[in-house]
Amino acid sequence: MQLIMQEQVLRLYTIGHQILDLEAGLGVSTEPHKETLDTLIEEARRAIQVKGAYTREDAVGILRTIDSILQNSGFERRDTNGVIDGYHLFHEGLGSKKIDCDNRSFIYLSIAEALRLPLAAVHAPEHLFLRFMLDDGSCINWETTSAAVRSDGYYKSWLNIADAAIENGVFLKNLTRDGVIASAYNDRGNAWADKGNVDKAIADFNEAIRLYPNYAAAYNNRGNAWYNKGNLDEAIADFNEAIRLDPNNAVAYNNRGNAWTRKGNLDEAIADYNTAIRLNPKYVSVYSNRGVAWFCKGNLIRATLDFIRYKVPLLRG
Repeated sequence: MQLIMQEQVLRLYTIGHQILDLEAGLGVSTEPHKETLDTLIEEARRAIQVKGAYTREDAVGILRTIDSILQNSGFERRDTNGVIDGYHLFHEGLGSKKIDCDNRSFIYLSIAEALRLPLAAVHAPEHLFLRFMLDDGSCINWETTSAAVRSDGYYKSWLNIADAAIENGVFLKNLTRDGVIASAYNDRGNAWADKGNVDKAIADFNEAIRLYPNYAAAYNNRGNAWYNKGNLDEAIADFNEAIRLDPNNAVAYNNRGNAWTRKGNLDEAIADYNTAIRLNPKYVSVYSNRGVAWFCKGNLIRATLDFIRYKVPLLRG
């Protein structure tokens, strides 16, 4: 964290400010959103008593105070039918006041840096949550979207986290500052991809992986970028790594299946689609993709069944 002068006003340069500077690279103005972040930090400074050590009760009280500040400032949860959306740029959330898990975590972490609170971000599949570290070596997991204390087991069950992904250091580990910044590069890479600038997207995914080498989602996203460039071998290599790091990654299996289909390796494609469906029977687009593979193999009955499953939820699984 740094102190900078801007228009003769002392500003803390927290992780949130750094993320906004990264997003400014997309050609958007982030200055108003920095001011919003500054205001939230100042409100937290007035409301939170900083100590040399914190009890469990202190920690939960601080986390609830930050949640109350967000609510009182008009921020609301951004989701769809209770499903957390892990991709939403920070400046968009600060501007709209519709914030997802990433946005919330960035705000909490910025406040924590300013007040020197022992708070860390924790990565889960398409999700961020927080940990408050206590002096006795224990910690508190804080789910920012529901303002609730949660166990590691809760996240393993809710997000279907494979033991291997935990052992590989992909999920449920405290992120360094670089690890959090990696998520911002990953999000900006997705934004570049949405804009059709695949080369800039790949550059951002490269940086995300450099900062966080076990970032399975960044490998998957870079694989999609290679796929869109027509470099199928590079795409498959990235999907392979995403699956190695996170064996329950249904999205990576589906995407690798698409690459196999484009290469004409239809049996490999169908095997990957089968795995994606086993991992997530509600993953709608996989049924359509598998239907295409069956159609290419000349199996019109199975193709038709998958296209029907794609349209009719009760027939999935």
